[in-house]
Amino acid sequence: MPARTSPRTTATSARGSTRRLITTPKSVCKGFMAPDMMVIVDYDGNKLAGERDSSTELPMHLEIYRNRPDANAVVHAHPPYATGFAVAGIPLTRAVLAEVVTTLGSWRPSMPRWWGSSTRWM
Repeated sequence: MPARTSPRTTATSARGSTRRLITTPKSVCKGFMAPDMMVIVDYDGNKLAGERDSSTELPMHLEIYRNRPDANAVVHAHPPYATGFAVAGIPLTRAVLAEVVTTLGSWRPSMPRWWGSSTRWM
């Protein structure tokens, strides 16, 4: 079965409290991760605990938490088919599955960016 997303480019974080959150580390295949590899950071992105560095996508996660107090977790992935549509600039606005339309609505691709979402446009 083909991979549905790259295990290295998936970034996950979750609120741990009002002062900190837990996030996956960078450059680790998520299929081989162990709990002690997780990184604890504050809401400014400063590492509080953990041996590794946090994901390069952490700034994007922090922005989501700042703007969405109701969000308790962020999962950022790069599924091959969705990535293909995004790179081609094709919006996924067609109502194919009712579940997707009622829970997520339509999706328009964002502009592709370099690694680490805080860097310049491609």
